[in-house]
Amino acid sequence: MKFKKVIKKVLFDPKHWFGWSITTAGIVLLFAFFGINDSYTPIYRVGLILGVIIIIDLLKHKMELQ
Repeated sequence: MKFKKVIKKVLFDPKHWFGWSITTAGIVLLFAFFGINDSYTPIYRVGLILGVIIIIDLLKHKMELQ
């Protein structure tokens, strides 16, 4: 029963989708802005992506989207 509530909330909560969209847009902009390609080391790419996700998650918590 609890699992169905979680699934329903994830699928039908507009805040969840808005927050997901913000995170996706942030990652896309990161790649577009920095021009990340194969010349960067994998550790550097992962660090940039995780850094952006963490910053955006903190902002989403402040805006109460999560």
